[in-house]
Amino acid sequence: MHISTALALLGALVWSVSASAIYPLITQDSDPPRPEPRPKISRLHFWGSGCTRASQEHGSVDVVGADYEHVTVRLRDFAARIGPGTNVTERTTFCQMSMQFEGAEPGWQVALDSAEFRGHLSITPPVTMHTWMISFFVEDAAKTTTSTAKTEPARTSDRDITTSLEIPEPKSVWSLCSDRSGYTGVIDVNYRVAFTTKEQPGTGSYGKTGRGAVTESLYFKWRRCE
Repeated sequence: MHISTALALLGALVWSVSASAIYPLITQDSDPPRPEPRPKISRLHFWGSGCTRASQEHGSVDVVGADYEHVTVRLRDFAARIGPGTNVTERTTFCQMSMQFEGAEPGWQVALDSAEFRGHLSITPPVTMHTWMISFFVEDAAKTTTSTAKTEPARTSDRDITTSLEIPEPKSVWSLCSDRSGYTGVIDVNYRVAFTTKEQPGTGSYGKTGRGAVTESLYFKWRRCE
């Protein structure tokens, strides 16, 4: 091989390696794993002060959408308030959702990934509204994950708000490993809000938006059993 040709090839090789270091290959993230066939929700129950008529014929919970990746419901009884003329029991409310998946192929686990809650908040200082989301599988209730959020007590607000809560991967609580029946266990998710104040006066209320209900959306993730 001619010396000039060899030098040209060597230079191209050096440039290729250097360019790779400066401009690394861009790869697309792979889609999250999904079991086949898609699991279905075989059980969806509600109870609590914020969904008191959930199990009756004309209940206070409307299921907007429900599949293996997310559940969205509208809670028409979900309301809490604080201020003159109210009592302590009105300062907090909750709704606990219990659900079960079926139809997953053997070898899969499911966990709650994140949630969004939308309602109308009217609040004046020095009142603070706290939001909790507690989730666990009834087969091992000792493994519980809790996510929290709170409003800024120094601000006055009178608007619809969306509270987003995410569960960090290290705190994820995973289900049983699905067997031949596709059973992954029963997951309970408790959504609660509460008003607190260290001094008076102050008022606060949380509940129906202009659409007529508080909306709760839960998002799930799946993985192969470890």
